[in-house]
Amino acid sequence: MHYLLEIDKDCLSLSLSEALAVTRATKHIIDENILTLETVDTSLKSKVSSPTSQTLVKRLSLTRAVYQHLFTTTRKKLSDSISAYQWTIREPIKVETRNATEKERKEVITITCKTLKNPNVSMKEPQTTIMYIYTKKKVHCGIFIGEPLQDTSRAMSNLPAPHPSAMKPRIVKALINIAQPVTSILDPFCGAGGFLVEAATIGIPVEGWDIDRGMLWRARKNTQSYKNVTIKDKDARTLKEADAIIADLPYGKNTRAQDITTLYKEFFRTLKSATFNKAILVLPKHAHPLALAKKEGLHILRHHEMYIHGSLTRVVMEVEGRKKN
Repeated sequence: MHYLLEIDKDCLSLSLSEALAVTRATKHIIDENILTLETVDTSLKSKVSSPTSQTLVKRLSLTRAVYQHLFTTTRKKLSDSISAYQWTIREPIKVETRNATEKERKEVITITCKTLKNPNVSMKEPQTTIMYIYTKKKVHCGIFIGEPLQDTSRAMSNLPAPHPSAMKPRIVKALINIAQPVTSILDPFCGAGGFLVEAATIGIPVEGWDIDRGMLWRARKNTQSYKNVTIKDKDARTLKEADAIIADLPYGKNTRAQDITTLYKEFFRTLKSATFNKAILVLPKHAHPLALAKKEGLHILRHHEMYIHGSLTRVVMEVEGRKKN
C-alpha cells in the first residue's frame, strides 16, 4: 500500500519517526511535511504485516491527515500527470487543494473533472475526496482516508490528580508509538502517570515505577479506572529487563544539577546492562543528555528536540536495547 501523510510541522523529526514506526514503512520520501511511503504487502507471507488504513488513522498522533497516494509530480507536469493517471474512483467526488493559489486551485479542479469526464460532484457527502497538496517543488495527489482525532480528555489537567509538568497526550501517544512495544511498556520514572494512562488507553499493558510516594499516589489515582496498569514503589536503577521502556526523567528546579547528572549517569549505566528492545527517554537539553548517554555506551538510534518554553527544550532519545540471547 502506498500512503501520503501530512505530518506535524512543529517537531518534524519526531512526527516522521512516529509515522515510520506505526506504518512499518519499507520505503519513504519526505518533502517538507509531506511523507510518501510504501508499507509491507500484506498479501505476502511475512512475519511483519502492514497495518490497515483505518488502523493508521486511529493510531497516529502527530499526523494531520492520511491519504492513499496516487502520484507525485511538479506544477509544470501536473496537467499531464492527471491525464495520464488511470483513475478508478467512486462518485460523487470532491476535489480539494492544500497550499495552492486560487488560480492553481481552479485549474486543478477543472483538469481533474475534465479528465474524469464531468463526474458527479458533492461537496458535502463525497464518496471520494481527491486532495492535491502543493509544496515548493512538488504536487502530491492522494485519496483522503481520514484524520487522526486528538482526544484531550486524557490531558493531565483533566485527571483526578494532575501535575503541571506532564506532557501533552498527543506527544505521549507518539512516543509510545515510537517505542514499538511488543508485549508491554515499563515507565521507570512514572511520576503522575501520564504515560501509563495513554498506554492503557491504547490497550498496552504498562507498569510504572517511582520512589516518590506523592507521585505514586497521583499515578494510582489517575490510573484507578484502568485494568492493565501495575504501579510499584521501585527504583529505576534496579531495572534488569523490559520489553519497551519509556520515561520522562526528572529535572525539577528544586533538585541540584549535580544530583540530576548523577541520576542520569546511573540510569544510563543501568540501561547499558539491562535487556530490552527499545527505550524512549525524555530529558532536558541543558543537561547534555546525548553526551552523557554516549559516554555511558548507549546506542542512540535517533534524537529529537522539543521546544517547551524559553528556558526549557527537551531532548527525546531513541535508544536501542541489548536483547536477550
